[in-house]
Amino acid sequence: MSRVQYTVPAEIDILSRLLTPAEPATAATLLDEENNCFPSGLLPYVSDRLAEADMDFILDGVPEKHISDFDNPVVLSGITLEPFQVGAVRDILTARRGVLHIGTGGGKTEILLAVLKHLEAPALIVTSRVLHAENMYDRLLARGFKSVGFIGDSRKTLGWITVAIVDSLYRELSGGSSKIMSAMQQVQVLVADEAHRSAAMRSVAIGLSSPAPYRIFMSATPFDDKRHPYGNEHDMAIIGLSGPVLCRVPLSYLTKLGRTVPVQVHNISMQDPPMNSRNHYYPAVYQRGIVENQVRNAIGMSLVASLTANPYNRVLVLVKIIEHGRILLDLLHRLGVDTVFHSGGGQILTCGPSGIQESQMDVHQQFSSGAIGAVVGSTIYDEAVDIPGITDIVLMGADKKAARQEQRVGRGVRCSPGKTCLRVWDFTDEHHWMLKNQHKKRKLVWEDPDNNFTQIPCAPVTMIAPHMQKLGVAIPIYLSGSIFAS
Repeated sequence: MSRVQYTVPAEIDILSRLLTPAEPATAATLLDEENNCFPSGLLPYVSDRLAEADMDFILDGVPEKHISDFDNPVVLSGITLEPFQVGAVRDILTARRGVLHIGTGGGKTEILLAVLKHLEAPALIVTSRVLHAENMYDRLLARGFKSVGFIGDSRKTLGWITVAIVDSLYRELSGGSSKIMSAMQQVQVLVADEAHRSAAMRSVAIGLSSPAPYRIFMSATPFDDKRHPYGNEHDMAIIGLSGPVLCRVPLSYLTKLGRTVPVQVHNISMQDPPMNSRNHYYPAVYQRGIVENQVRNAIGMSLVASLTANPYNRVLVLVKIIEHGRILLDLLHRLGVDTVFHSGGGQILTCGPSGIQESQMDVHQQFSSGAIGAVVGSTIYDEAVDIPGITDIVLMGADKKAARQEQRVGRGVRCSPGKTCLRVWDFTDEHHWMLKNQHKKRKLVWEDPDNNFTQIPCAPVTMIAPHMQKLGVAIPIYLSGSIFAS
């Protein structure tokens, strides 16, 4: 693994400040103090800063680039890669390392499988979620890869290609598993797939355990802020593990190709309840202004009841807090909507004629088939859920992170027979300055030309009126009197 070494250890603190003036701790957290080196993906960045500061350094083990001989776009059984995907494969094979920043629906997995098929080298694919890992495992088998291992979720098998959950593999390595550590030395292709935040930091530690010359990070949203990818330690960890962005394909381009459907964002004004602007304690503001907000919850679930009256629609309701999901499930039960609340830890609560009960149903299969028209999902639905039939996403949990909003919208952008667009329903949340600021951050995502979403101010009074009446909640005057009322 390439690394940058320093002739004077005492200068490390100075270097940390040079690397990240706004956040000095960032570089220090990525420094391997035992070997006095940074993750090799930061090589260009670190080298530039050292040169600017006129600090002495040597480069050790820098991999050479080579020209890719990949010229056959049909390398997978039943799959023909599109020109932009062939270009991405060539970029990886030539540079050997970097970030694949490709929007949902762009076929990141097929690009990776083409690379693996071409190289025929032992590989490790790490991801942060069990569902994501299982999907990758199944895809590998479906595309003809014979020796596929899996580490995590009570399984520990090694293969020519191994799929691993980051935390599980990290525990094995921390525990000194000789079998796993030996296997890491054989890995030639190291891939991190949607391993964000803390998973990115652990992925760096995993990367340091392997000499793999090919290193790839794949994501529709690799960075917290794509305009400033070195802005925090998690983003720097991603670049440190892999390298700079190799290939970038925005969602707008995929929509133009017909690989994803257009997105309409419907913004619903929310001014209730009036809140004390001097309250600066965010958890309390979120609890009262979002989780326990009777008007907001009633409008959102009345909207779901109206949408699910059409048997074609599949509505995904997203929340951040489990308590909020339970509140919404109870409202849907009162409205007579058969639905499910799917939260972390595999807990599934069903809502039907007999009330709210525990269930072991296959939620995704039932949702896809139309057996249930709506699912209330916690943050486990932020990534790795691919249900093309989703027609509507109702954002009941408020958030400000751009990457998270794009991931959530990505759950519904895939094409499906008869589907012409994805409708996203969001609240403007004007009743407290903290919540209003969050919506402003979400609005930046809705307005991003790379996404090319259509924004529609709306006040769906006609849609929600009978359901609001059933819940005993009055429609706010600012909605019924809005020029967007319909």
